[in-house]
Amino acid sequence: MMSIGSAMAILIFADRSGAELSWLPAVWFDARDFHILICVMIFALAALVLKGNSGESAPVNRDTPFQSVRLYTRDQCELCVRAHETLLANASIVGPFEIVDIDQSPELKSRFDNCVPVLEVDGKVRFRGNIRPELLARLADGARRQRELKHSTEATTATPAVDDNVTGASSR
Repeated sequence: MMSIGSAMAILIFADRSGAELSWLPAVWFDARDFHILICVMIFALAALVLKGNSGESAPVNRDTPFQSVRLYTRDQCELCVRAHETLLANASIVGPFEIVDIDQSPELKSRFDNCVPVLEVDGKVRFRGNIRPELLARLADGARRQRELKHSTEATTATPAVDDNVTGASSR
């Protein structure tokens, strides 16, 4: 969506600067008064989609392997849009996630300024830049295995209370 808005902004600039755009359909020249309005609406819609989906995704398996998933992004970042789309497409693996705009926090901006998007899973940075779905799935599998191992270890190390009456021991 940001790409469409950017392409339209370039066409508006070219049209306003007198470039030869005779290859465009007649509708383009008939609707010149609406170009900027349409372009602004496209960018606004893209921003709403990018910011408004925090935690929103396709039906999510509540038994997700992660405690928290946070995507650090910024406006006008095509790679951030792709990372967000990757998380939405893999919602059954990832579960709910939060989107954080680094430009809203000086600390986050200094920490992640040149490397967004950044995906933080359970408090650890796991991806910078491109998020590869196969690696995300592998990370989820590992987290599930670790959680299962922790639960099985807790179950085997718990000592059951001994009831003397049940075991037949006497206190004589």
